[in-house]
Amino acid sequence: KSNVRVGDLLIGALAISGNDAAIALAEGVAGTEGEFTVKMNAKAEELGLTGTSFRNSTGFSDPGQVTTARDMAQLSRYIIRTFPNLYPIFAVPGIEWSKIKQRNRNPLLDAGVGADGLHASWVKDVGYHLVGSAVQNNQRLIAVVMGASSEKVRLEEMRRLLDWGFHSFEHRALFAADAELARAAVFGGETGSVGLAAREPISLLMPRNSQDKLVARITYHGPLRAPVAKGTEVAQMEITRGQLKVLDVPLVTTADVPVGTMWQRAFDGAGVLVGDTARDLGAKLLAKIQK
Repeated sequence: KSNVRVGDLLIGALAISGNDAAIALAEGVAGTEGEFTVKMNAKAEELGLTGTSFRNSTGFSDPGQVTTARDMAQLSRYIIRTFPNLYPIFAVPGIEWSKIKQRNRNPLLDAGVGADGLHASWVKDVGYHLVGSAVQNNQRLIAVVMGASSEKVRLEEMRRLLDWGFHSFEHRALFAADAELARAAVFGGETGSVGLAAREPISLLMPRNSQDKLVARITYHGPLRAPVAKGTEVAQMEITRGQLKVLDVPLVTTADVPVGTMWQRAFDGAGVLVGDTARDLGAKLLAKIQK
């Protein structure tokens, strides 16, 4: 029995596709691989991966283990955004263990397309899979190829997909970070409303030269009740293109709203019904997003 650092196990699982490393990590986190699988499925449900069901930590073929290209792309985006300190592990060139050198299994890293992840695999009776991410001109794309007939076809299809994406789409800036997008009513505060903004700039990947109309709608349960702290997440902005939801952004308050005087609270109380009401600010925002 040997002791292996967690960092080396992560390299083994993410870069080398080591099944033994994946199982060791699963058992270290949850006690058993079965319990870890329960956690995996709970996380999949939390992330909205509706087409995914995990049965093990390795990806070994199992009749009940299924996923979709869309779910894998969504999971990849979550990993890249949530774990920027761990994401570079996917691009580690290789590792030497017990005097055996093993290279990263992802062929996309050496394809000259700006790739820095994520994972290549093969599943019996299904084929060759590749989840890739690449950056060109400060634009990141995530692409997924599943069920290819060979390693060569897998890489060719991935390169074709990324090339099409980088040439056909562009990032369109919609709103700056901290820009006030709307105001939410506040009950019992020094002021009757507070600004709403996104923590980060909001941009959207759009077809080049597209004239598609975007619709933004902000909803919150309100009025909010004082005191309200600056930076509190209280609303959600949904952006749609036609019938397709393309972006969902949490919004935070832009200022502190202390509790108001007794007279302010009494005045607010006279005009507020008992219980919260969902407020829709979409109409006011529509003009801003079309500018």
